[in-house]
Amino acid sequence: MGTYRLLLALCVVVGHASPLPGIRVLDAGLAVKTFFMISGFYMALILAEKYPPTREGRTLFYSNRLLRIYPMYFVTLIFAILFYAAASLRLGHPADRLALWAQAWGREGGILAAIGLSQLTVVGLDVTPLFGYSPSAGFQLLSSSAPADSTLAWRFNFLPHCWSIGAELLFYAMAPLLVAIRTSVQGLLCAAGLGILIWIGAMPGPLANSAAYHLGILQVPYFLLGILSYSLLQTWPLLRPTIARAALPILALAALTFSGWPAIGKPPGYVYILCAWLAIPVLFHVSRRSSWDRWVGELSYPIYLLHVPVKWILLAARGVEKKDAAEISGWLLIAATLAASGLMVFLIDRPMERFRRERFERRAAGAVKG
Repeated sequence: MGTYRLLLALCVVVGHASPLPGIRVLDAGLAVKTFFMISGFYMALILAEKYPPTREGRTLFYSNRLLRIYPMYFVTLIFAILFYAAASLRLGHPADRLALWAQAWGREGGILAAIGLSQLTVVGLDVTPLFGYSPSAGFQLLSSSAPADSTLAWRFNFLPHCWSIGAELLFYAMAPLLVAIRTSVQGLLCAAGLGILIWIGAMPGPLANSAAYHLGILQVPYFLLGILSYSLLQTWPLLRPTIARAALPILALAALTFSGWPAIGKPPGYVYILCAWLAIPVLFHVSRRSSWDRWVGELSYPIYLLHVPVKWILLAARGVEKKDAAEISGWLLIAATLAASGLMVFLIDRPMERFRRERFERRAAGAVKG
């Protein structure tokens, strides 16, 4: 499973860079939705096997999730802000995002304070993409009749791709409740949520399209799919195969991942989601005892966090000022991001993982004594 998570993270990296010559990889948006499913699978797993359904168990679950998400996020956010501050000093004027902040501050200080708070807490990062900003009209919900001088409001975020982490936090808050309900109810909620998501995504206009893609509450069906995938692992023996019997679903998923499969929101995208849903329990079962696979999987989160700031650094070295629309070599961005992510894992994630494990072991030891 760790190798698959790494491949998905690299698909996102390539989605924000130039295509790899001769290689077509999964659409970045589809990779993110698949990550949501994997997250649902793992939350169902750890809530069933590690955290008891008690107040103490829920507190430990929530605090360990926050310790997983926030330390590396804060390091990346500080790095991104310092990068833009240094770029502004070098240029002699506010650079890119800081220029937008300077332009909007006098008119929209209250909204910018809310945007700043969302970047510190991650809560609400999935809402910013629903808005546009123009010097003449300020912040407004996206519409087809936006002013000519408007820009997308997510460009005010220093880590714009981290809207998905806001969706993750929403799911973590709901996870103990969602995992505890009956499987049939989970299935009904998932089906209803996917129906609503498809309906909204089919609506005309940029607001509906952005809401279907970004808004956290609309992504919950993907997490529910992951929970249901864990239920499959528990109840369907065919999804607990030997390595030999796992070859077919794993190879099929790999073929789809490297076929340039269409984006989410289109029928083929949901075909991929279904294939991944069936393959995730298989991948987990055959790799769960592999320390190498687990180590590889640890790179996926820092890769996701760091690839955009790394891209900005590489573009700055070329003298590019407006970095969101500019392209960079896919292979170069992968190599630089892998190097930065490995450093992040050893300096930040490994120490935090030891701390989280110690907290869990102390709780387990206390429960035995009690």
